Amino acid sequence: MDRRELMKYLAASSVAGAVLSSRKLEASQVLEQQITMLSTDRLPPLSAPAEGKLPVAFVIGKDAEVLDFCGPLEVFAQAWTKDDIPLFAPYMVSGTMEPVKVGGGMRVLPDYTYKDAPAPKIIVIPAMNMEGLPPDMFDWIREASTKTDITMSACNGAFVLAKTGLLAGKRCTAHHGGYFRFAGMFPDVKLVRGARFVEDGKFASAVGSTFSGYSVHARILPYLELGSLYSQIDFALGYAAQPAICKTKMPVYRCPSDPEDENRIDGGVEFAPTNYGFNIGTWLGLDLLTAKGGDGAFGYNMRHNFSAITDGLSNTLCTAEVKSFTPALLDGGQPAAPFSPPPDTPAQVIAFGGTFDKDYCHTQWVTGRTLQSGITTTFPPNTKVLYTTAGIVYDVDFTSARVRNEFDQLVTKGRRMVYATAARIAPHGTVVIQAKSISITFLHFACFVLAPIPSSDPTLTCVVLTGRL
Repeated sequence: MDRRELMKYLAASSVAGAVLSSRKLEASQVLEQQITMLSTDRLPPLSAPAEGKLPVAFVIGKDAEVLDFCGPLEVFAQAWTKDDIPLFAPYMVSGTMEPVKVGGGMRVLPDYTYKDAPAPKIIVIPAMNMEGLPPDMFDWIREASTKTDITMSACNGAFVLAKTGLLAGKRCTAHHGGYFRFAGMFPDVKLVRGARFVEDGKFASAVGSTFSGYSVHARILPYLELGSLYSQIDFALGYAAQPAICKTKMPVYRCPSDPEDENRIDGGVEFAPTNYGFNIGTWLGLDLLTAKGGDGAFGYNMRHNFSAITDGLSNTLCTAEVKSFTPALLDGGQPAAPFSPPPDTPAQVIAFGGTFDKDYCHTQWVTGRTLQSGITTTFPPNTKVLYTTAGIVYDVDFTSARVRNEFDQLVTKGRRMVYATAARIAPHGTVVIQAKSISITFLHFACFVLAPIPSSDPTLTCVVLTGRL
């Protein structure tokens, strides 16, 4: 495995938010072009000694992002020489031998300290809490990097690497949420926005995505006779790096009865709204440890097919109409327990708390986040979840956490699960589409007028209107 292939695997291993996979060939070709464009002063492939066991150091600090080091760790651990000898010898290094509490509450026991760690050939630096990091961490990275073949950051581990001064005058990338802060903190580093990974000499930086993964809406455009727009989307980049796509108004995803059709700015990016949400699941939105989603037909990274639906397609919700610009409670961090059961009442949801946003939900058709392009079935449709602020009562949706906020601080700090309720259906009625109608062409209708698709077309299935709520 040469270093470019290694970088591809490492970049892929940190993806946590995509909903459906498609355009694999095109995406890989774009990635290859992107590597060629963004890599400078390339080194030759790593030389694997016959005895294998190239030392790979994972720098572990407080609240280190689990996916940032566990994903790459798995890649290194599965590489073997032709003689069935482990190619790499990964180890964890920290300031002391005491357990380090990382994201999700996991505790990691370091193998070495900065004083006794073996000289690494590769260093991997995950995102972590930057507050109070010990000076000897930066000293060790600087010194050890004089003899490494690759020193790389994962996601916002770029902040740690940049703070060592090793990236001065060099290219790197970081998570989109940290762009402004990174540029302000490290003006001498050439930040490449929207890139999945960047190499500059022996230094490399990789992110899984910019913003969360693309929505089902974006993936199904060819089935809606919108192949021309679909062809303009570079799925190898995050959508925040493609603002022209984000702000494109989509009449096919809008109900003419919804008067609110303006675009909305989020994180400096302009987004167009949607009136349709796909079924993410009952309550669980995302398990950050496994990067797997809920029990809905479109749970994140689940890649369900019809055979996975065991209780009958007639009982499985595919999608429903939703109201855009719905208020929300965001990022309160509760419930914190893994696999917390769904709340029994709306009052329990309000008790979980969060930051109020008066018009956040379903304002981004391109975004794969639950409150933007999804629905959940925690409560029956149109159940009111009432929240009062400044003397005004709002009917809100809820999420316990988004993976990161715009300033790149982990809002899931110390927690593993993301939970959500998103069932604010459009007040004038709703169209409910069963899972057996996943032909997607159900969106070819004007205000609830649906026609069956000819059974002679083997690529499509019949659209079923189950009723209005």
